[in-house]
Amino acid sequence: MRRQHYLLLALLAAFAWAEHTILVGDEPLEFFGQEQSFDELERPVAAHIRDEIMRQTNETIARLGLKTKRATTYLSHMPLVINSAVSFTDYYMFLITNYVDRNSATPNQIRDYKCGTRSYDLSSGYNHQGIDMAIWPFYWKRTANNNSKVVAAAAGTIVSKDDGHFDRECAMNNNAPNYVAVRHGDGNVAYYYHLKSGTVTTKSVGSTVAAGELLGYPGSSGSSTGPHLHFELQNSVGQVLDPYASDCNAGGVPSEGYWAASAQAQGYRPGYILAMRIRTTPPDAPYQCYALEDDSDVTSFGYSNQNFYFVVYIAQAEATDTLTLTIRRPNGSIRNQVTLNFGQYYAASWWYWNWSFDTSSDPRGTYSVSFALATGNNWTKNFVRN
Repeated sequence: MRRQHYLLLALLAAFAWAEHTILVGDEPLEFFGQEQSFDELERPVAAHIRDEIMRQTNETIARLGLKTKRATTYLSHMPLVINSAVSFTDYYMFLITNYVDRNSATPNQIRDYKCGTRSYDLSSGYNHQGIDMAIWPFYWKRTANNNSKVVAAAAGTIVSKDDGHFDRECAMNNNAPNYVAVRHGDGNVAYYYHLKSGTVTTKSVGSTVAAGELLGYPGSSGSSTGPHLHFELQNSVGQVLDPYASDCNAGGVPSEGYWAASAQAQGYRPGYILAMRIRTTPPDAPYQCYALEDDSDVTSFGYSNQNFYFVVYIAQAEATDTLTLTIRRPNGSIRNQVTLNFGQYYAASWWYWNWSFDTSSDPRGTYSVSFALATGNNWTKNFVRN
């Protein structure tokens, strides 16, 4: 057992070195990591824009004479899903970064549906009013490729929408978002904000949509720092609803558990792997303002002693979680193994290990590298020494 050092570079934070004990095979492995900050993906829609959206919504409901049913309309679909029409070979691409802030006090007095602090508020008195679903890693490339899509969480009637606004924002602003608003049978209205320009459904206001029907593609329009979907649920009088079933009622935000069971389970999901890469150069920072990221993956190498990098992208790693990297020879024996203790919560982070073949002892053939989280989530990738 040997001691190595790792560098944790947290975005918007200072550099910090720390010492960590790892398990190794024939030679030491150094590992490096970086956290992706999602504290605030957006600021609230400017008051005058929000007022106009509400006016259009209420005017449409009155004009159409939409009736309210007694029965609750449950949300049967997560509103951001993988687009199966486009090739996608990674494991997943979403994480929930912010929930509804159920504590009406501000600032820095946050309480989400789990009585945790995965949300935000502002000194202006704003409490985050929806669910932020981020695309990560490779934000911009996956947005450009339409790897994900926004669908109706429940059936309903389109009561407001807007399109044509710039969709590659990287900073807070007072610009209007592209969006769709759908009124459900129980009178609640779901808002889907920050959509990609030119992708909002062509169905007209007053048209009905089915649960799971395409509404558009995610982007970064309006006051937004990167591609994501802000999903917001309001009742018939404009009061924000938390779709998650909760016993954490600080601030009195109503919740009846509007998600269907499968969607409810996506909240506070245990740590999981989003993607893996094998690279010949260190990975780029996962986020730069509208730059199509390099997500290259190399799985075949020459016989020379070439350095390369095993990279893993992880969501929602808890402080008590561990990550184990295992490299196996062509005969299945362990070549190297290293275990990382996270020691703190990371909403999103990426980690990489530098490695090379030993020209004197490593045979030609197919090797494997696997990453395994203590949560039971694990993935394996093969690579070849020719």
